[in-house]
Amino acid sequence: KSYQEIEFKNTLNKNLKRNATYFKTNSSQAIVLVHQSGYTKESWYEFSQILQNNKISSVSLQNISVEDILGSVQFLQSKGYKEITLMGASLGGASVLRFIDTYKKIKISKIILLAPAIGPSLISETEKLVIVAKNDFYSSKAYETFNEASNPKVLKEYEGTAHAQKLFNTSHKQNMIKTILDFLKL
Repeated sequence: KSYQEIEFKNTLNKNLKRNATYFKTNSSQAIVLVHQSGYTKESWYEFSQILQNNKISSVSLQNISVEDILGSVQFLQSKGYKEITLMGASLGGASVLRFIDTYKKIKISKIILLAPAIGPSLISETEKLVIVAKNDFYSSKAYETFNEASNPKVLKEYEGTAHAQKLFNTSHKQNMIKTILDFLKL
């Protein structure tokens, strides 16, 4: 098995345990994957395998709260990862935005947002990649997030209406994976 189920304590409620899936590599680079509404941690497994094959570890969250993102970042830091990226899709993207706004002192290497739901402005020196389908029902929110974000930032647009993680189920899949992997290269 190329992954393991992990559990960490919620930072606000120590009695609340959270589940995630950890795809480990022997590198200093890892990514936290925060799914969109209606999806689960398992929705990232195929992409996590691709990351793992490219020597990037990942944690796929079951819950998408800011506290879960914090718990997963702390988990990765405890494992010695130095380069931690956050990737959020739609509502998961909004959680990433709130995390960055709330925990400004935590060093995040890169931020990737797939058609993010609206959240606080992304003001950070961290490199940002926003991915959106031009006719996604939520594209205006993604464009707003991108426009309000500070530099450095990159916008990648695709034709069609696929929302966030659904882009992985389109003809854009391979191009999007390459775009993400190129962005993640240190």
